[in-house]
Amino acid sequence: MTAKTKSQSLKQREDRKVVEEWISHAADVYHQERKKPKGKSVCKIALDFEQIYLESTGKHIKLNYNTIIERVKGRHSLSERAYKQEWLLPSETELILDLLTKSANQGFPFTHRLLKETVDKLVRA
Repeated sequence: MTAKTKSQSLKQREDRKVVEEWISHAADVYHQERKKPKGKSVCKIALDFEQIYLESTGKHIKLNYNTIIERVKGRHSLSERAYKQEWLLPSETELILDLLTKSANQGFPFTHRLLKETVDKLVRA
């Protein structure tokens, strides 16, 4: 099987996932620091995590300290909220995409109607 290059949107989603994980870790640390009488500030924690990520991967990320504060308050990320609203599970999405690809490779691309019927059947099951 030949290797395919990743699309720009897939790269952005993967990068965003990494940033979300680091924000989550930083929020956990900040939550612990708030309990201490002279704990670190959220800005210092964000900078520390950015530096740790830079040293471990060689890539730079930006962690917004306001986002870290909001996570400590219990606010969910946009991707978490979007995930809760999805109709299909990731495995079901992969199944549909595989079916579409196989059908198109055989010379019978799905029509919009056939795709909708297939997804509806999967959602109802």
